[in-house]
Amino acid sequence: DLYRIEADPELDQLGLFEALDDPVVVVIEWAERFKVLPGDHLRIELEHTGDTSRRLRATAGGAESLAILHAWHSALEPAGGS
Repeated sequence: DLYRIEADPELDQLGLFEALDDPVVVVIEWAERFKVLPGDHLRIELEHTGDTSRRLRATAGGAESLAILHAWHSALEPAGGS
């Protein structure tokens, strides 16, 4: 959560860049506050659409994340496709 981070040096203290170097999933809330996302990333946004509903929007930032997004979409697609 980068909401309370005020300056770039604090990102180093968090170990964020080390985490981004590893081949793992890293979830960053408020990532738009700093330029920390690698070029190839999967951006997931949640939008309030009602009191008890949300819309999820996923955007790929490169080839690897696009492949992940396609696999995710295929796994979620109802049997028989649409």
